[in-house]
Amino acid sequence: MLINSNEIEIKIEEIIHSFIYAEEYDEKELLHIILSNSQQAINLVALIEDEFDIEFDDDEINIDFFQSIKKIKELVHQHLFNK
Repeated sequence: MLINSNEIEIKIEEIIHSFIYAEEYDEKELLHIILSNSQQAINLVALIEDEFDIEFDDDEINIDFFQSIKKIKELVHQHLFNK
């Protein structure tokens, strides 16, 4: 299990990059591209849950979830450390 916020963020970025291969990107644009395809969005959530062995509540997976890597990292952190 990853133990600090930096490692969590790095792993989330790696997962997101696995969806779109681009050397340079705007974070919001990248998340928007993923969100534009509902299957990709579902796959992203499932990969994050599997990687960190967590399960998001349905109400956590909304448009805000896909606004930034920081938002995703905060939710992962809450699930890992606020059990």
